[in-house]
Amino acid sequence: MPLIRRLPIVLLALAASVAPPVLRADAIASVTVESSLPGTTPCRLTSSGAAIQCVSGNIQTPPDAVATGNASAGVGSLSLSVTAASTGGSATASAIASYNYELFFPGAASGNITGEYAVSGSAAGDIGIFGNISLAQGSSSVTFPIEAPAARIPNPVTISSAYVSGQPLVISGNMGAEASTPGEETASGSVRLIGFFDQAGNSIPFTVAPEPATWPVLGLCLLVLGWRGKRIR
Repeated sequence: MPLIRRLPIVLLALAASVAPPVLRADAIASVTVESSLPGTTPCRLTSSGAAIQCVSGNIQTPPDAVATGNASAGVGSLSLSVTAASTGGSATASAIASYNYELFFPGAASGNITGEYAVSGSAAGDIGIFGNISLAQGSSSVTFPIEAPAARIPNPVTISSAYVSGQPLVISGNMGAEASTPGEETASGSVRLIGFFDQAGNSIPFTVAPEPATWPVLGLCLLVLGWRGKRIR
């Protein structure tokens, strides 16, 4: 049955007040684990371009609870996994990862550019949606669920969009998942950029526009809202 989770209104208000309007080069990785056991430590990181990894865990021997998670993000790259299990206590593990970059393609002519990605997502322990993966390039986007049974994702995933020579092209990716008890649940997903190609199928080199380090809180909140707002079981 549906499980509804709501973010506090104050969190969204804070996000709207401090988030920059344009995020040219940012990666985020955040992991939170909760259980009936002491010692839980959340992990939240942000980067202005470098790849980052976030790991958090709370592990005890049965009949207690286990909650672990990790997440990483970089240019065209996302990865996360979460696990929750209990034989007496309770546990929840959640993770999110995202990136947002402006890219330049030196010397490339105007026309359509296609980005190719290797994408995977799977879950186990219950039937339903545990999270999602969203990728965008220019005005084009695709979304895939992280669910059990696992959805078939056609690989490579391609996204095509119009490109104007000399102008930046924005790419973004968001992924989030949650696992919880009773019982045992796991969920994982990954995204890896293969490359960009012109209309003739030729590979196009790119550079990333630099940006001072920021913390895109609004992006985090919208991502969390997207996959935690309604979880179908």
